[in-house]
Amino acid sequence: MAGRKLALNVIEHCAGKLEAGIKQFLISSMSEDSRLENCKIDYHEVIYDIYRCAPQILSGAIPYLTGELLVNTTIV
Repeated sequence: MAGRKLALNVIEHCAGKLEAGIKQFLISSMSEDSRLENCKIDYHEVIYDIYRCAPQILSGAIPYLTGELLVNTTIV
């Protein structure tokens, strides 16, 4: 828990410097190939945490998030 809090604090205070890397991570973690390799990552939780501390980072990933939501809705 302390590690997560520290990570969110760093993201909040360094969002500008971390934005490109975080966007790339989110996009790659949502790709089909990456899901098989990184099945332990719950990117929904990661997205929520980023939204809480630095929502501006998500602006570049919104098209991918929308696509993911549409795919998940279609399957259900």
